[in-house]
Amino acid sequence: MKVAPLYFLIGHIIVVGIAGVKLDVKSDAFCSSFCVCDMWYRLRRASCTSRHLYSVQTGVSNAVQALDLSNNSISALLNYELKNTGLVNLKYLNLSDNSISEIGSFAFANIDDLAVLDLSRNHLYYVLWDTFVDSRSLRILHLNGNRFGTRIPDLHSNSISELGLSDCQISHVNRQAFAGLKNLRKLDLSNNFMMQIDYREIEILPTLQVINLDNNPWSCGDMKRLLSHLEDRSIVFDSPCNKSRKTGGEKTADRTMKKFEKMIDATRQQDQNQDRDREYGVMMSPTTTWITDPPPPVIGAGNKSKSETIIDRDGLLHALADVSPLWIFAVGFSVGFVTSMLFTYIWVTGMISGCWRCPKIPRRNLGATRDNASQRISLLGGHPACPGTPPPPYRDVILNSSSYPTAPSVVSI
Repeated sequence: MKVAPLYFLIGHIIVVGIAGVKLDVKSDAFCSSFCVCDMWYRLRRASCTSRHLYSVQTGVSNAVQALDLSNNSISALLNYELKNTGLVNLKYLNLSDNSISEIGSFAFANIDDLAVLDLSRNHLYYVLWDTFVDSRSLRILHLNGNRFGTRIPDLHSNSISELGLSDCQISHVNRQAFAGLKNLRKLDLSNNFMMQIDYREIEILPTLQVINLDNNPWSCGDMKRLLSHLEDRSIVFDSPCNKSRKTGGEKTADRTMKKFEKMIDATRQQDQNQDRDREYGVMMSPTTTWITDPPPPVIGAGNKSKSETIIDRDGLLHALADVSPLWIFAVGFSVGFVTSMLFTYIWVTGMISGCWRCPKIPRRNLGATRDNASQRISLLGGHPACPGTPPPPYRDVILNSSSYPTAPSVVSI
C-alpha cells in the first residue's frame, strides 16, 4: 500500500524532467548565440542585452515574442527592417539605451501584435508623425531620456494609451501636440524644463486619467487654470504648487530662488562695501584699489602714515590675472620696438657724423692757432706788433736776437 505513492512520485518527476527537456529544446530552437532565451510572462523571450550589436538582426527565429536589445549600439531603425528580419510576432520590444537617432516611417510596419515599445535613452530629436499609425496594437510607448526640447513628437495613434516623455528637456508644449492621441490615458512629463502649460493642451485628451508633472520649474501663478481643469476632470496628479507637500517642481523652483537670493545678497554686500569706502574717502577702480585716506586703524595692524599710498596687492594680482596674454605680448612688443628704434637712430647718427667718441679740434681753435703763428712770424720779421699782441717767447728772442731792435745803452756819469 505504501509502494504505490512512491512509484507515483517517481513517475511525476520523470514527466516533469521530460517536459523541461522539451522546453529547453524549444527555447534553443528559437534562440541565438547572442541571446539568452526563456519564457517570460508566457511569452517566448530573447534577451540580447549588452552585446555591442549594431542592428536588430540577431539570428533569433520568428517565434520570439519578446525581444530585449537594450544597451547595445544600434543607431537607426530602417523601413521594414524588423519585417525583413522575420520578427513579425513581437509583442514586446525593448530598444532602450542605444544610439538610435533615426526611425523610418515604416520601421514597425507589419508588426501587428506589438504592444509595448521602449525607446528610452536614445539620441532621438524627432519622431515622424506617422511612425505608429499602422501599429494598431501598440499600447505603451516610452520615449524617456531623449532630447526633444521644444519639438515634442506630434504622434498620431489611436491605440497608444501610455506615453512617457520624462527627462526629455522639454521646455514648451506645442499647440495640438497631443491631438493625435485620442485614447491616451497616462502621460508622463516629469523631469523637464517646463514653466507653464496651457490647459487647452490637456483638454484635447478626453480619456486622460493620470498625468505626472513632477520636477519642473513651474510658474505657479500661471498654473491655476490648468490645476483647476485637472481637478474638475478628476485626473490623478501631484500638484506642483501644493505648499503642504513640496514636489520636485517646487524644489527646483526653490533652488532657483536661492540662487537669485545669493546673487542679490552679493550685490547688496558689494554696494554696502562701496558706500563704506566712500565714507572713508576711498576711490575704487574695477581692478585695483587705491586708498588715499585709510579707515581707522585695526587693532594689531601696523601704523602707517597718512601720506603713504597703500596698494591692494590682491586686487592688483587679480587685475593682472584678468589681463589677456595677448595684451601683455602687444605691450611688450611695442616697448621693445620703440626702444630698438631709438638706439638704432642714435647709432646711425653717430656713424654719419663720424667717430663721436674720438676727440676733435674745433675749427675755431685751429684758426686762432694760425693767427698766433702769423703774429709771431711778423714779430720775428721786425714788423711792428699790433696792440694787444702778446710778446714773443723768450726762446725766440735769444735764438734770433739780431731780429729784434736793441735798446740804447745808458751811460752812467
